[in-house]
Amino acid sequence: MQISTSELTAGIDVGIARSSSWGPRSEGIYTVIKTDKVKVVLQRGDNVRTYSVRTGRELGVSEYASTQTWLESTANQEARNTQNQKERDIRNAWKSLEEAVSFKDIVEIEAVLAHIKTLKA
Repeated sequence: MQISTSELTAGIDVGIARSSSWGPRSEGIYTVIKTDKVKVVLQRGDNVRTYSVRTGRELGVSEYASTQTWLESTANQEARNTQNQKERDIRNAWKSLEEAVSFKDIVEIEAVLAHIKTLKA
């Protein structure tokens, strides 16, 4: 869910996401440090990013790059990161299973299957 820049106030944490060929990617959690009628300033450590209130686009970057980012709630970003981690875990487990089957190691196959069952839950 995208957050409107006009709804932000100082002190709120927001997530920045970027679209990519593999789907949305998280760019981290930023804190709103300043907001007015024209722009919203976000900061994470030494990294400061500015967004236009009117257009919602990031200022100071190329037009293409500014259309590729958006602000979202931290809950949405954490949920996507958790889902991506689950997908990576399942992919790695299947690779381990394929490797165990190729070596015909029954003990390893049973261990990997038990691990896959825990991932299912």
